[in-house]
Amino acid sequence: MTADQPTTPPEGVCGKCRQVRPLFLFAWVPRGWMEFKEVGLCARDYSQAELAYENDEPMPWADLFVSGTDEEIAAALSGGAR
Repeated sequence: MTADQPTTPPEGVCGKCRQVRPLFLFAWVPRGWMEFKEVGLCARDYSQAELAYENDEPMPWADLFVSGTDEEIAAALSGGAR
């Protein structure tokens, strides 16, 4: 493989919508933290997360990965928490 050829992203379960899709690694620094967190997201959720992060908009589902309970994370990923 040469550097000119695109690579196919690995498939897995999206960290937000929970669907099996090609995943893109999204990294962010949660508010109040000084280290990056990472999650694999499908193209749609990656795009939304990147726009929110660039515009300094809240990403409550992302913050839950750091400090949320299992129930809070499950609710956020299923669309229950916004």
